[in-house]
Amino acid sequence: MNDRISPNMNETPSNGSAHLVPDGGQESTSKEHDDAKQSTYQMTVSLNVLEHLGLNLYSKVPAVLSEAVANAWDADAERVEIELDTEDQRITITDDGHGMSREDVNERYLYVGYRRREDEDRPNETPKYGRPVMGRKGIGKLSLFSIANVVKVYTTDGNDENSFQMVVDDMREKMEQETENGDLGQAVYYPDELDHFPDDLEQGTRVVLTDLKKQIQKNLTADYLRRRLARRFGILGEEYSFEMIVDGEPVTFDDRDYFHKLQLLFHYGQGSKEYVDRCKNLDGHEERPSTIQVEYEGEVREFEVKGWIGTVETYSDLQGDDEDLNKISIMMRGKLAQEDILEDTNIGRLFDKYVIGVLHADFFDRDDMADMATSDRERLIKDNPRYEALRNFVEEELDYIDDVWNEHRVDEGEEKAREIGPIDNWFESLSERNQERARELFGTINQMSVEDQADKRRLFKHSVLAFESLRYRDDLDRLERISPENVEQLADIFDDLDDIEATLYHQIVSQRVDVIEELQAKVDEGALDEVLQEYLYDHPWLLDPAWERATSAEDIEKKARSEFREVDQRLSPEARQGRVDIRYMKTTGQHIIIDLRDANRELSRADLISQLSRYRKALQRVLNEVGRGDEPIEIVSIVGQELEEWETESDIEETDEMLDAINARVLLYDDLLQDAIDAYKRYMEEREEADRIRQLIESIETEDVF
Repeated sequence: MNDRISPNMNETPSNGSAHLVPDGGQESTSKEHDDAKQSTYQMTVSLNVLEHLGLNLYSKVPAVLSEAVANAWDADAERVEIELDTEDQRITITDDGHGMSREDVNERYLYVGYRRREDEDRPNETPKYGRPVMGRKGIGKLSLFSIANVVKVYTTDGNDENSFQMVVDDMREKMEQETENGDLGQAVYYPDELDHFPDDLEQGTRVVLTDLKKQIQKNLTADYLRRRLARRFGILGEEYSFEMIVDGEPVTFDDRDYFHKLQLLFHYGQGSKEYVDRCKNLDGHEERPSTIQVEYEGEVREFEVKGWIGTVETYSDLQGDDEDLNKISIMMRGKLAQEDILEDTNIGRLFDKYVIGVLHADFFDRDDMADMATSDRERLIKDNPRYEALRNFVEEELDYIDDVWNEHRVDEGEEKAREIGPIDNWFESLSERNQERARELFGTINQMSVEDQADKRRLFKHSVLAFESLRYRDDLDRLERISPENVEQLADIFDDLDDIEATLYHQIVSQRVDVIEELQAKVDEGALDEVLQEYLYDHPWLLDPAWERATSAEDIEKKARSEFREVDQRLSPEARQGRVDIRYMKTTGQHIIIDLRDANRELSRADLISQLSRYRKALQRVLNEVGRGDEPIEIVSIVGQELEEWETESDIEETDEMLDAINARVLLYDDLLQDAIDAYKRYMEEREEADRIRQLIESIETEDVF
């Protein structure tokens, strides 16, 4: 770093502080005219665009730096280097691309919304390597402002050297002045020209981010960044003539840190066998058809899907250090376009928890077809025919992979079961016909979501006892009804699912049924809101079955309560009376705000969203303070009456869209309880039935069976 921009170097802007000059409207001051006359650089930007597509677009460093890497790719760079200076809180991105002249800087880089693909003077492929350009909307550079308050740019095309800086605080201050003056349109911002240029930058561009925002500093390590960048790009390897470097170490496919976890691999498209070579612990792999048909503007067109989908041995393998890997990501032109399409499939099987994948859909980003990316470039437009076609393709592939996975788990189940000596001896004592039935039973157990080996051993033991019970009753044909996806079929055989999974599920199900029955009784008494206030924190699964229990976060909870009280003090007396309780809790992977409303009060949409936004901001302040500001927040508001605006289905959909902006949702008391009842209805119906086999299992639990 000594030959680069030193952290102690005082660089002086050559024309003073940043200025915004209205585009029309009121007359500019003489000071502003002087700055415009002296300024070398200028950026025209809507203040609203800057706020929403710059300052508030991203919250995580990898997403922001991905935009800088994409710019380097589009500049025909062979190398882009990212350096982290955690002590001085600075990030430096340097590429050896074609760089920019002064004209390029003003007319392209500082032109917010510049669309290269529509520029007749520039091809849609890079001149040197013929790369399809990644940029499309011309707003990626604004993302830098979401993590840094000061952005310095040094660029040269080998002849013309340009250096300037943009300061967010100066820009925001001027924005507020313009807003007060009533000018809400476009404004011209004059970046400060710097009087220094790095000696080692002969051609290319260097961007230096300083005064980093606090919430992004927690995971700012080279290992974290290499891992996340590797997962966000497919342009890794010598064949692309492009290298990403983080703190001196190249970013490679190995940095994705998941190929070694794959057990089965299904790959798509020409050259996809390379993924097989990256997976060192595969039990099997298969190349699958990769053609996809899309009906677009009255014409059926064929495109190719590339990439892979894999499964792991245990779903805990997909719980990474800083990211949930249980998803199928979508790439366009070698860059992440959407983190997950798996969540959009309407399947929801046990098998899905074991799935991971990356699919390249370059036909999503064709110059002759509509842009499918949303403004933040992190998601895709889901009602586009191309997206719907890919989703259908994924669902069909998952159906096929599920069948293969099931067969593999059956074979593996027998092998694992017979690793237990007493079970192997018992298996050998069976007739050939009964061995086949036992093999199928072991395979079914191996497909159940039981991670702990001790628990799985107990399941095998109980299954042997149940098997023997049916054998003595000459009723082993009933085993053919077992389906690993359908717990009711297991219940048909053993009279209660707990017969097989007693040690794992019986206690949880019984407790949940108790809560549901108590809530049902309280409904008849008209006191549902008080009961929910008592039970929701201890039983978050009432809101979401995946929220099994709240985890400990006492320091955050204490601070959140204090912040929530301050918010409440600013509410009107009527608003305070309408809310029964506001609670914070931490579940796996996210922070939850539970907003419990008076069951008998009607509430307007505007008032609800306004209050929920305040609570969200209050919790965000707490998380920022403890260095966890990048972790997700979800809000659940429980109301007794439909919102005032809910007259039609479209009104409800409009409300849902508005709530999505703050990651919130509204539940009616009645719907919450009914959903819980429906989820456990079968268990409740069968709970009272006698359980001869479970009694046998429980009676021998204290004995040394093996």
